[in-house]
Amino acid sequence: MRKKRNNFTLVEIVISLIIVGVLATIAYPTYQNVLEDSKSKVCKTNLEVLTGAVDAYTLEKNLMPATLSELPDKDIRYAWDRVMKKAGWQVKLAYFIVDIQESGLAYAQTWLSKFAGARWQNLKCPKAAAGENSYGVYKPAGGPLTLAQYRSWAASPGLNVPVVADCNAAGTTFSAVDELTDRHKHYGTGAVKPYAIGLLPGNQQLNCTAADSGGKVSYCSPYPVN
Repeated sequence: MRKKRNNFTLVEIVISLIIVGVLATIAYPTYQNVLEDSKSKVCKTNLEVLTGAVDAYTLEKNLMPATLSELPDKDIRYAWDRVMKKAGWQVKLAYFIVDIQESGLAYAQTWLSKFAGARWQNLKCPKAAAGENSYGVYKPAGGPLTLAQYRSWAASPGLNVPVVADCNAAGTTFSAVDELTDRHKHYGTGAVKPYAIGLLPGNQQLNCTAADSGGKVSYCSPYPVN
């Protein structure tokens, strides 16, 4: 009768380690992509809230806000409620995933507390570093757009300049796309391409990136980054 063996051989241990290594190599990029996608969804949802608040402000004041700080809390809360009513389970799952990874940050607390004390400062991009501004609103060199200009832009946004976008500029405004902050990442074949998320009137997403690697954001497009 053969004696029962209780120990693993060296070959079995090596094979097991190789298998674990291969699985980890496959799983880690997938995890990174899921995490990046979740953070992008949270950021886009925050921008939808801000765009809705800008819409309401512009309609009431006949002028776009000069900075995000001019947006009233009531407009932010109303926009948040509207966006969340339309949000699917993917968006809610994204907030949950980000909350697990970054427990205690403002955007996670915002979701868990159902946006108590709604203010634009509560809307934080998960990719923003500590001390950075998360978002900015478009303010051309000539000053904020009037309601008529805003509606014309919404009907024919040929310049592909977003209303609100990822932006770390002081004063939470930008006048050109090269002032945007490309803090999100697209993992392509053999390369990682940073980009900023922006929204046109009507919440059409723009992906803003640099033409050259390592350069400033130079153009925005409604097409996915690749």
